Amino acid sequence: MNEQIALCAQQPSTAGILRELALMYAAADDLQNAERSINEALERAPDSISNLLTAGELAEAQNRIGDAADRFLKLAEVDAGFRTSHLQRVASLEISLGRFHDAMATCEAIIDFNPASIESFLFKARTAFGINRNEQAVAALRRAMSIAPRDNQPRIMLASHLASQFRTDESIELYWQAFGYEQSQQGKLDIIRSLGPLYERRTRVDELVERLKTISERDGDSRATQLMVATAYESVGDFGAAMDAVRQILSEQPRDLGLLELMVRLSEIAGEIE
Repeated sequence: MNEQIALCAQQPSTAGILRELALMYAAADDLQNAERSINEALERAPDSISNLLTAGELAEAQNRIGDAADRFLKLAEVDAGFRTSHLQRVASLEISLGRFHDAMATCEAIIDFNPASIESFLFKARTAFGINRNEQAVAALRRAMSIAPRDNQPRIMLASHLASQFRTDESIELYWQAFGYEQSQQGKLDIIRSLGPLYERRTRVDELVERLKTISERDGDSRATQLMVATAYESVGDFGAAMDAVRQILSEQPRDLGLLELMVRLSEIAGEIE
């Protein structure tokens, strides 16, 4: 590596050569010369995306978090195609610095740049939850739900948060909304796994089971009905009732490999608990 550095250092000091030299110094763990070289490269080409990216990454590697945040903020200005990604990195660095107010402002800048993107709101919500700014997180999720009411990601994230705050009835309502929008069978089962413990808090698991039966039987799909019932019971640890639900389908579809595997898994879990 030293020979390569020496050869590179002999070439004309263009921005590109200086950036390459900075990367070589970094690979050789000579971070002081790496910083000097990339700064010289930036003097020659201050708006170079590759130079700014290298400078930001080197600063972060050296734990110069403030400098890294400044570099990525500049990147967001000059590299519009990846502005969201750069601003997300800025927000994360600001969190590391304890600049929570600035981080939330950066999250709002991401939303302003792409207000139709649900991911922008989800990022703000995740960031806000991470620093215990729950009200801002909830507000971001509700905004996302108003913009894209059929997108379940913000709804499920909000339902999960409300459940953790023991706002059980509100959480249940949101999960049922998500259930109504969900198209896939697996997605519905995942929602049921979240609903089960909430109904258990209210000692109303039977009510959940009856509602699932009513919904599924209306659709005329007995297999889906029993799978959802089994999932509800499994989610609250009633493995015997879950197996009973699966047995009802197996009596009609004894060669269903997926059901057989589910029965084996439930049996193993029940055996381990006993």
